Amino acid sequence: MASAMKNLKIEDKALIMLPAGDEKVQKSARNLANVRTSSVATINVFDLLKYKKLVVTVDTVKKLEEVYA
Repeated sequence: MASAMKNLKIEDKALIMLPAGDEKVQKSARNLANVRTSSVATINVFDLLKYKKLVVTVDTVKKLEEVYA
């Protein structure tokens, strides 16, 4: 996960939004101090405002559109 964040050039606090819970990603991200994961079902405005960077996948965007559109 650290190398993925480095490749994305993310050094600030980041929120990784997932379409659903992903145990592998969550375990990888919890070792990084400035990174948090959240699923579409549990996202809230506070989390969106708290982190400087938001990392989403195409599947996450589709799920967001499905749930909140």
